[in-house]
Amino acid sequence: MLPEYDREFLESKGLLFTERSAQPGPRALIVHEVVLPEGKYSQSDAAGGYTPVASSDILIKIPDQYPDAALDSFYTRQFLKLSSGYSDPPNASGTELLFDENWQFWSRHLNPPYSWRPGVDSLATYWNLVLKALRSA
Repeated sequence: MLPEYDREFLESKGLLFTERSAQPGPRALIVHEVVLPEGKYSQSDAAGGYTPVASSDILIKIPDQYPDAALDSFYTRQFLKLSSGYSDPPNASGTELLFDENWQFWSRHLNPPYSWRPGVDSLATYWNLVLKALRSA
């Protein structure tokens, strides 16, 4: 599913990942246990309070036309809240059922002047955007 250079990128970063596909349905990359910025995120707990979250799985849908088509938006397995006020991160309040699990939707795009460049951009390009979004939310 992923081009070899994307797999090599993930492995070079020491990231554990799974490629998924559903018929019919999306193809996706799940990167496991991505470390989140320390103290930035929490999730509600069974007692009605909030518990800090140190890591989360990240899901990125892979369009059929990738790598010519852009990667767009991502999902976290945990439903993350900002620890400062326990609100949703900006543009991350939706959910989507993917592979029989609910995921928190993060609307993140490469915006001009940083448009997707077929033949140049790859998962490495988009992964930097994901990490920036998690740091700056």
